[in-house]
Amino acid sequence: MSLTKEQVELLAFYDYLTGIPNRNYIKDRLPQILKDTKEFAALIYIDVDNFTEVNDTLGYDSGDQLIVSIASTLKKSLRSGDMLFHFGIDKFIILDRESNNELQAASFIYDLLKKLNTNFKIEGYDIFVTVSIGVAIYPKDAKDYQTLLKNADIAMNSAKKMDRSGYKFFEKNLEEEVREKAELQKELRQAVESNQLQVFYQPKIDVNTGEIEGMEALIRWKHSMKGYIPPSKFIPLAEQTGIITEIGQFVLKTACVQNKIWQESGYKPVKVAVNLSMRQLKDNGFVNYIKKVLKDTQLEAKWLEFEITESMVMENFEQTEKLLDKIRSLGIDISLDDFGTGYSSLNYLKSLPINCIKIDKSFIDEILTDKKQNFISSALINLAHGINLKVIAEGVETIEQFRMLKKYNCDTIQGYFFSKPVSGEEFEEMLKNNKKYIV
Repeated sequence: MSLTKEQVELLAFYDYLTGIPNRNYIKDRLPQILKDTKEFAALIYIDVDNFTEVNDTLGYDSGDQLIVSIASTLKKSLRSGDMLFHFGIDKFIILDRESNNELQAASFIYDLLKKLNTNFKIEGYDIFVTVSIGVAIYPKDAKDYQTLLKNADIAMNSAKKMDRSGYKFFEKNLEEEVREKAELQKELRQAVESNQLQVFYQPKIDVNTGEIEGMEALIRWKHSMKGYIPPSKFIPLAEQTGIITEIGQFVLKTACVQNKIWQESGYKPVKVAVNLSMRQLKDNGFVNYIKKVLKDTQLEAKWLEFEITESMVMENFEQTEKLLDKIRSLGIDISLDDFGTGYSSLNYLKSLPINCIKIDKSFIDEILTDKKQNFISSALINLAHGINLKVIAEGVETIEQFRMLKKYNCDTIQGYFFSKPVSGEEFEEMLKNNKKYIV
């Protein structure tokens, strides 16, 4: 049976699920539509946040129903001159031809957000939806549809980073940020391949003895032209691109090799703590890799420690708990980093196979000036000791903070008051001098 011309066009240019003009329609018709637009139009790029979670938890049929419901809400929101497109599975585009300026477009988008950021009833479930929106203006931001779409996409991703359920108009500096990010990504890959990365060490001080009782291994990138790149700038990029796996392996092996060398040189043995990434926790071969590193470096497991964050634990509690159990069975200690900033549940705290919590710097910063923060810090230390966990306070920068934490019986201190992260050579001098940091 042959299809009519109308049927062929329907299949080619309209989404089968929502019946809305699709990506092919945009490619074929939008260039002319923009040419016919005389003065102002806003291309509104709408992305449904965390849509894959709906598919994963409720199934694809529920996901389809949610998309149909969202499409229906968008259709009802259109004015006479607006056009709606189904650009991708969880992405929609509205061409706003009714607004005469950005202020009017912003008002229209605000109304859209109110209608979309709500509960949708799907198969008896209430699904709360949020969307992120990027906006590019024709002809100010671009005169061709491809660049206009690209700029709206850039703005949408910026909105998603700032705050889900928000919107962002495209700005030139956003495009520059994307270029810089792409360039940094390429340079980071080259840095990994050409050994530009270094491992620095920050001492952990025993509050009672004043001696170095451990160290945290921290990655540093010394760019050949730009000098040291802040970890806050390249670590998120490494996590997004997957390079974090190679970086994590490099830090773990380097830290174990260096710690073994220091022990064989006759220095007092101390633990080295290595931060884990989410990708490492999801890697089924990670435990075997740990075993291999310990075997290759001949470092005893008791001199290695891993640090994980609360947010990493809560992303998949059961899977993480099983992995941490395996790591603990090797004789490796585990610390819960940034404690108090995330989900801080006593229920999971008693369940996790951890040895120590690290009180986040945000509490230490205000321990002297904010009575609530002071009380919370004291309570956290008492709580941890009550369930046989050690406590490390990180971000200690003043003698007054140190004395207050010592008063509260904090076990270990880490921060710039004692030392910033330093190179292996500088840390070896600390070990050689065997300095006592008693105040």
